[in-house]
Amino acid sequence: MKLSLTLHQISKAYQSVPVIQGFSLSLTAPDICCLMAPSGTGKTTLFRILMGLEVPDSGSFTIEALDDASKSRRTLKPEECRISAVFQEDRLIEHMTPLENAALTLPGPMDRAFLYREFSRLLPEECLDRPVSTLSGGMRRRCALLRALLAPFDLLVLDEPFTGLDEASKKEAIRCLLEKTDGRLVLIATHNPEDAGLLGGHIYSFDSFTFPEPDL
Repeated sequence: MKLSLTLHQISKAYQSVPVIQGFSLSLTAPDICCLMAPSGTGKTTLFRILMGLEVPDSGSFTIEALDDASKSRRTLKPEECRISAVFQEDRLIEHMTPLENAALTLPGPMDRAFLYREFSRLLPEECLDRPVSTLSGGMRRRCALLRALLAPFDLLVLDEPFTGLDEASKKEAIRCLLEKTDGRLVLIATHNPEDAGLLGGHIYSFDSFTFPEPDL
C-alpha cells in the first residue's frame, strides 16, 4: 500500500508550555523523511501524535492510500494503517531473547529459522539465545530496530534509531533498513546529518519547534 501523509498546522503544549507550533508537512511514499533538529525539540511528540499516543491541541493529520493505476486515493482510518516504530527507549522484554521479542510482533507461530537468519545480519550469533537484559546497549538497539523492520507495516517511525551504534554497525543497520523499507514511507527523527546522507533521505527542518519537550 502506497501512503500519503499530510500534517496540517499541528500544535501541542504541555502545561501551557508550547512544544510544537503550527507544523505542516506533506509526504508521499516512497520516501525517507529525516526530521532534523537537536534532541528535545519536539520530534518525539510529533511521532507520538502520529501513533495515537498523544492528541494535538490543534491541527490535524491525514493518511491516505494511493492507487497508482487508477490515480485514486482513500483516507485511512487509524486502524487501517499499520505503523511500526522504534522509540527512544528500546522497549524490549528483558527476560526474552532477541528472537522471542521479534516474534511477538509477527503473525502466526514463531519461525525460528527465519528470525535467526535475519538477526544474524546485525547481531553476533552467540547472543541470539540470551535474554536481552544481558546484551550491550548497541546490541539492544539493533534488536529493537530489527523487531520494527520485521513487523508488518505500512508506515515506519524511527526515533533516533542508531543511538549507541558504532560506525560499522550503523552502516549495516542502514543497509538492512533500506532493504526492508523499499517503496514505503519512513519517518526518522535524527540530529545527525550524516545519518540522512547514509539513508539517502530528504531532510526536513524543525525550525518551528523552539521549546524543549518536558520529561514524560
